[in-house]
Amino acid sequence: MIGIRTFFDKFLALAAVALIASTYPRPALASDLAEPVANEAKADDGKVKTGKADAAKPESKKPAARKPTMEENPTVDSGRGTPTLDALHAPAAWIYIDRNAGEFIEENGRPQIQWVVYDPVSRNPSFRVDCLSELLGEADEFRCVFSTHESFDGTSVLYTIQSRKGRFKPGKEYALLEPGEDFEVMDQKTGKKVERVPLLAPGIYRMVGSVKNTKTNKEALAISQFTVGSN
Repeated sequence: MIGIRTFFDKFLALAAVALIASTYPRPALASDLAEPVANEAKADDGKVKTGKADAAKPESKKPAARKPTMEENPTVDSGRGTPTLDALHAPAAWIYIDRNAGEFIEENGRPQIQWVVYDPVSRNPSFRVDCLSELLGEADEFRCVFSTHESFDGTSVLYTIQSRKGRFKPGKEYALLEPGEDFEVMDQKTGKKVERVPLLAPGIYRMVGSVKNTKTNKEALAISQFTVGSN
């Protein structure tokens, strides 16, 4: 099990390299997940803007689980260009929540890296990670920092989720709160391993994840943001 400090440091280092190499604003980092931050442009009603004037909030999609290709994938479909393993704004991996696809957003016309699922999801959501095998090969490891981004009731969570060696499968649907014996879940507030995360309180959450081919050490990052409703 990778240590939380090492895990945070890895994400910070990768994000710093991407930031220096591009003209995009500072992306959301794993360290942001410990407490809410306001790095999205918000309208008067508190909803995230998409960078399009007077645009209605887009509806999240529930696509069938089909293997993405270099020509057909969420990054290309959003107009972000060809996915790479290096540029955070053009990811080669995506985290679906309750089978919902996200939408890439803009702030003042500038691309942000979080994939926002707009439709409220359940308090016990599932997650699925899709990635480009054409870039990664056979990915077999997933790890993420899962945390409250914005609390609606004052509560917050901070967990790390790590797949056991060679037991992660891209494209498979997992229960986020109880992903099963193929994963180790750590409550970073208590420092203890848990088998199950309690039902999520209404609020906005983020998963900052990494999917990896451990045979080649090729790795892709993915960040999803989603809202848990009251049901």
